[in-house]
Formats: sequence, C-alpha cells, structure tokens
Amino acid sequence: MSRAVAALQIHTHDQDATAQFFRTVFGWDFRPFDPMPWTQRATAGATTLALAPVHDMNGPGEVTLGVWSDDLATDLRLVVAGGGHVLVEPSDGPGGARFAVAAAPGGTKVLFYDAPGDTDQQPGSAE
Repeated sequence: MSRAVAALQIHTHDQDATAQFFRTVFGWDFRPFDPMPWTQRATAGATTLALAPVHDMNGPGEVTLGVWSDDLATDLRLVVAGGGHVLVEPSDGPGGARFAVAAAPGGTKVLFYDAPGDTDQQPGSAE
C-alpha cells in the first residue's frame, strides 16, 4: 500500500527567510508550533511542512521538496522574487517530463515537476 507524505522537516539556519520564500512562491502560511522544536509549520494539502532547526543529524537543505508546476518559467520567476535562486533551468527528464530545480534562501532544494500527458509517468503517481 502506498502512503501519502504526512510531513516534511525542512532544516534551515534561517527559518524566517525560508518561511518567507515558501510564502512568496506557494502561498503557504507558516505559524509558530509549540511545544515541538519546530518553530513554524504550514499545511499544504494533506502534507504538513515543519521548519526545524539544524542539528547534528540534519544539516541545512537536506530535504528536497517536490511540487507540481503549471508553468515552470513562472515558478522560477517566483523563486527569484522570493529570494531563492535557480539551480537547474527547465530540462527534459525521463518519460518526457520537464523539471527545474531551485534553492530557497535557507538552502532547501525545490524540484518543480511539469509532466503533461500520461499521469502514470508523473512523479508521485500511484504504482
């Protein structure tokens, strides 16, 4: 049985800048979360994103967030507007899917998927 992602911990040295990046690019509203060590969290669909401090087991940017894109060029412009930078310009991937990779101000990698056509070939599709 396939399971949905319930939460992602995004480890960053700058939680405020990282929260602002995701707010600018995706419209996610981060709020304080006590008593856990995560200082901020947001709910995006069925997935909870927790911004956690960097510690010995998890360094900054060790989680890559994969998201769907309706328009890679627009999303990359939003990345730059949000203070991030583009790591990989839109490129062809396996099965004809296009993708791009960006980095948030805190170092988290964001993989944008644009895979028109056969949804069985899209990342995150049920097997």
